[in-house]
Amino acid sequence: MLNPAEMKHRILIQKPVRVPDGGGGFDETWEDAASVRCKAHDVASREFYQQKKEKSERVKEFRFRVRECPVLGMDYRIVLNGENFDISSTETVDDEQTWLVRGKLVV
Repeated sequence: MLNPAEMKHRILIQKPVRVPDGGGGFDETWEDAASVRCKAHDVASREFYQQKKEKSERVKEFRFRVRECPVLGMDYRIVLNGENFDISSTETVDDEQTWLVRGKLVV
């Protein structure tokens, strides 16, 4: 069970949507699916070189409850303090309203 006092962060859960680009094709943009309070903490981080550039990667774990549970897909993302975390895993715990989600940020 989540303790409400531990849910100190507000996150946006965003889903991808396709919008017409006016030339017969589509552009992909992001639409807010939910805004929830959560418990967030770092799980792992690393630095590496890719294409002669130094990059860093952070993995955070988010725990939150939603009453009307959206379907969280691997194509969704989580926005925390202006940083976009790609969802790398999702699962429900305890009951069907508590989610445990891992998100990855590569900079």
